[in-house]
Amino acid sequence: MSSIFRFLFGEICKRGCFVELYGCSECENEQVLMSIAKDAAAFRMPSLYVDSTGKFRPERVLQMMRTDDATALSTIDFLSAINPEGLTDKVIKLLSAGRYELVIWDSPAYAFYETSNRHELGLISRMLSSYAISGHRVIMFNPLVEITGLPAGHTYTDPYVHLRSLLKKVGNRFFIEGPGFKKEYVITSGGALII
Repeated sequence: MSSIFRFLFGEICKRGCFVELYGCSECENEQVLMSIAKDAAAFRMPSLYVDSTGKFRPERVLQMMRTDDATALSTIDFLSAINPEGLTDKVIKLLSAGRYELVIWDSPAYAFYETSNRHELGLISRMLSSYAISGHRVIMFNPLVEITGLPAGHTYTDPYVHLRSLLKKVGNRFFIEGPGFKKEYVITSGGALII
């Protein structure tokens, strides 16, 4: 078994990679993203976790790491993106230093769904594309959201996305699928693992 982090960034993509993951909540997507954050912290990789859903739990990442020492998360910065007010400026400021080797953004369109400034989602996604092109790793989960038939925004990441993968649940089994691969994964106390 190997981690989804090792699979995505060891076998599929290297540095300078933009990954879009899609899936429903039944796929345990938060557990997958927190597992990726956990592995980045274990490798001492400076990371930014942007949460638009309010579901990120640092204590769960510590639990996956089998520690209660909060300093284990010292390489992960967290940004709540539930409120879009000033979000673009915050992201620009954080990324401008180039400190983060990995950026994880859970459901970026959620922050902009009920606002009139949905064009900012496109601006942020183009900025993240540029960040990936300059040698960093970026993961967006469900970058485009449509609720009650109204699109929340567009990410404008084509042609910069290197990998689009689908997380899906079939019966009691979980799979990650992409061009040329289909791997089963499980959620364990230590995170999401490819089996």
